[in-house]
Amino acid sequence: MTVRALVLRAPGINCDRETAHACRLVGFETEVLHINQLIKAPKRLLDYALLIIPGGFSYGDDLGAGTLLAKNLTTHLGSQLDQFINDERLVLGICNGFQVLVRAGLLPGNIIISRRGGSGEDVERGRLRRPPSRRGGSGEDVERGRLRRPPSRRGGSGEDVERGRLRRP
Repeated sequence: MTVRALVLRAPGINCDRETAHACRLVGFETEVLHINQLIKAPKRLLDYALLIIPGGFSYGDDLGAGTLLAKNLTTHLGSQLDQFINDERLVLGICNGFQVLVRAGLLPGNIIISRRGGSGEDVERGRLRRPPSRRGGSGEDVERGRLRRPPSRRGGSGEDVERGRLRRP
């Protein structure tokens, strides 16, 4: 069975195609889906094992980096996102996508997000949490293997990954 990945697209996201291409290169069955399509059918999120929010400037970052996309996700897909995370599926945020994950409260741990406003500093508490590991481990276990450090761009080690070896182009 092929593992499915969802690359989320939204206004201002600008690296969804290369993200999808990278996923396909490593063997994921990958779909690029606009946020509006996912909002129309929120249960589709649960068809995937990996959710990727690529970089760019989602919604122009008009209200702060990742703020509007995070609000859109939590408002319209909150219960599906909670189930996705509680099922210990993987989520990756790249650049602005990582900021979306922070703003949406989808990362493990606790955080306080500070924003400067006209009247001083407002503090918003994130609802960040780490789902409990099914194995009671440190959280490094992923499905049937262990997380492995990818090789460095500066001539890394080429460690084994899944069933093959990383190769330089």
